[in-house]
Amino acid sequence: MTMNYLPSPEDFENRRFAENNKQLFDEYVELTVRGVDHHSALRLTFGEAVAIDQFTWARIFAIQRNPYYKQAFKKRLDSIQMNELWNPKLAVHNLVKLALDPGAKETARLNAMKELNIIIGITVIDENGTTKLGRNMDDFYTQLQQKTADLHYPPAQGGDTTKH
Repeated sequence: MTMNYLPSPEDFENRRFAENNKQLFDEYVELTVRGVDHHSALRLTFGEAVAIDQFTWARIFAIQRNPYYKQAFKKRLDSIQMNELWNPKLAVHNLVKLALDPGAKETARLNAMKELNIIIGITVIDENGTTKLGRNMDDFYTQLQQKTADLHYPPAQGGDTTKH
């Protein structure tokens, strides 16, 4: 796509325009399938110029009406593995982002911190639903020493490798 002229919303709705800019549209599809909001996806894919004028949202809605986009989105969503969309690392990463985001509401940040504390084991929820300290630093160091000891003591040659 040449940026000598700014594409109109009508361009973004046109299947031929999408086919002529397949690589960009496919990148936009990938971002939106992975949960990136449409405005950010437009900006990241097609550039700043199409994402900052009075027609930005019209372009976004035009893309969503585009038959090429609809078909490519459905195809990619059907083919993507669930763990590519969400997995433990993505969950923790997004909770950390939220917990540290100065623009997020305080309640959202605190809730993210509480969830992270539970996931990581800093706090636990007992059978009564009460949150309490999970492991302390002594527990952490004891576990670390045990893991380190396991790494440094290989089994004797020809000996039993089973731990008892």
